[in-house]
Amino acid sequence: MIQVASLAGHKDYMVALLHLMGEVKSAQAATVLAQFDKKWGHLIPEVHRDREATGAIRWEKRVRWARQGLTVAGLMGSLGYGVWTITDAGEAWLRDHPDGGRDAMAVLVRQALAEEKGPGAVRRRRASKDAPVTTTASVGMTLDKLERIKSVMPASEFQQDWGYLYDQLVASKRARMITEVTGDELGQRAQRIVRKVQAFLTGKSNEAPAQEVICSWIHICYVLELYREAAALLEYLEEQDEPSLSSYARRLAVASRARVGG
Repeated sequence: MIQVASLAGHKDYMVALLHLMGEVKSAQAATVLAQFDKKWGHLIPEVHRDREATGAIRWEKRVRWARQGLTVAGLMGSLGYGVWTITDAGEAWLRDHPDGGRDAMAVLVRQALAEEKGPGAVRRRRASKDAPVTTTASVGMTLDKLERIKSVMPASEFQQDWGYLYDQLVASKRARMITEVTGDELGQRAQRIVRKVQAFLTGKSNEAPAQEVICSWIHICYVLELYREAAALLEYLEEQDEPSLSSYARRLAVASRARVGG
């Protein structure tokens, strides 16, 4: 028999919701929420009954989050128009896990979310060894959604329930910000900048670089260990509207001068 001792965390809400869906089979979201309150209301913490600034009730949001995870894992589905359903895989889960399978369910949902390709993706997943493979239209879990969840959930609870997926999505976002470039391309780009700096310092260029450019040149030369060029640029550095930028460049130029003994 399924045991729901409390509704303290996300795992508890998922177990309670799937158990309820095993009874109602399918219903409008509003009906499911009302039935949830009727069946499990005595376990809902008072703090979860508070309204957020948006007007949303916390426990209702948690039920919707639970439904989202269960849907991605193939345990719940939808008939459209706000109708929630339990899938064959969800029914099989209840049969295979008489106690609700709280921790196993959390692992299943976490893995499903990690494999999620994005909103609208169609995927197949076996929820238990005896359950049929179920096709679901995935609702997806984005970094923005997780950020919103993170803002209202206790840090320890969020890390336990969503930390793995959150870290993966953050890493994926950072990876998309990385420019693919070969070593030769990097060398050519650096060479173009260095040649421009050297042409300016030797008077072979008519360029009149802005102070921001001088600052960036000093920084680049310092990083490339071209200390002579960085030190020589010091005399062209003036105070500007961004003192922090010029101050940092000045420190690098002075350090470069010390390195070359100037």
